[in-house]
Amino acid sequence: MNNLDKICKLILATVFFLTFEMRPLMANESYINSDVELQWAICEEKPENFFSKMNVTYENAKLRSISFFDTPELDYLHRGIIFRVIGKTDSFKTTVKVEIPNHSSVRWDWLKNVDHSCEWNYYLAKQQVSCSFDSNGSDIEFTDDQLNAISGFANVPFSRKQMSQLIFWGPLQLTKYILEKSENSLEVINIPNSLPVAEYSMRVPIGEATDKFIKVTKILKSNNIKLCTDQSGRTSRILNYLKSRNLNKIH
Repeated sequence: MNNLDKICKLILATVFFLTFEMRPLMANESYINSDVELQWAICEEKPENFFSKMNVTYENAKLRSISFFDTPELDYLHRGIIFRVIGKTDSFKTTVKVEIPNHSSVRWDWLKNVDHSCEWNYYLAKQQVSCSFDSNGSDIEFTDDQLNAISGFANVPFSRKQMSQLIFWGPLQLTKYILEKSENSLEVINIPNSLPVAEYSMRVPIGEATDKFIKVTKILKSNNIKLCTDQSGRTSRILNYLKSRNLNKIH
């Protein structure tokens, strides 16, 4: 291991220690999944390039549609709130995802008796807890308890009337490739007149996150995988691109 690798590993180990190991070990632990999702933004022209360079194949490819809701100025996105609808062949699932960068200040009791899923997300650019609230169907319909929890986490009052006034961004085509002999995935979203937005991800136990992240990043780079300059969440990249081209409804 050269000096640069040693320095990088020390920095990443410190980040993971401060982010994951030093977090409060109180009641909130029961609300957060024990695994970390590691994610890399991939900027290859097509998914076949990724599979060829990595010398991997996929077991299946799940084709879906994905759409988003927000204000014309993406006010909710800027507050760390994502409204998303994923459509399968015969069903839809609507999700509100709330990013929680400083989870120690959150009142976790908002989640009592509320259908939710919270987990650690790690990108090259940031680490955070995200909580998702789901509703079956393509309409933004949530229970009162879910709306209260979303309002509490986001520190923004929500009402059904406010949600009904959001505009529609999409639909876009999403393909999820499950890699062979693993649960790792490559998700690719096709964007009009742009490179596809691709994200390589895997889930690992918190204790393995540092070493796994360093190892996989090295593998990606050694195989000449094009990592995007912007290593943040894909939703912000997609919505800001669509907004810049006034593509709030895609046909």
